[in-house]
Amino acid sequence: MIKEGLIHISKIDAGKRQLEIAIRLFFSNGDVVAIHTLTAAAYNLMKDLSKSQGKRVVVKDIMLEKVKPEYKKTVSDKINEAENFFKHADNDPTKLLEFNPVTTEFLLWDACVTYRTLTSEEIPLTFLFIIWFYTKNTDLLGDNQVKQIVTNLLSQLSLDYNNRSQFLELLPEISRMNF
Repeated sequence: MIKEGLIHISKIDAGKRQLEIAIRLFFSNGDVVAIHTLTAAAYNLMKDLSKSQGKRVVVKDIMLEKVKPEYKKTVSDKINEAENFFKHADNDPTKLLEFNPVTTEFLLWDACVTYRTLTSEEIPLTFLFIIWFYTKNTDLLGDNQVKQIVTNLLSQLSLDYNNRSQFLELLPEISRMNF
């Protein structure tokens, strides 16, 4: 029996919801702290769910493996610094954080890709974010097929990754796509 007002929600659904709201805030130029906090929560759910399936995420697993052992803790602490700062005040109640919101972009990209890997579901908002991310970071692309798709898209549309809100205009078209 379900009590009135209660809902049942899975970890993957919670992560999906957090991702979608973080992306909407991102494209609406919302608050960077809220975006990072939602992104980190979704990212950690995706990371833990991946681990339970014997898979790894890029930023906090695969990238960290490439770091020399003596620097792993420092790099890991730096990756988690904003997330921990925005959640806790027990050890450093007066500390100020020098925060670069670009770190959120990499976590959000990794969470979107990981969600798709875990579920085989393509969510229009996550797909839109991945397009934006690759538009901004074309030089990072190693997958020639994805690079070609992004290049074709950019040649057809007049998109500027600095104008994030204009990407939301693509959402209705992306929503109609068959994945």
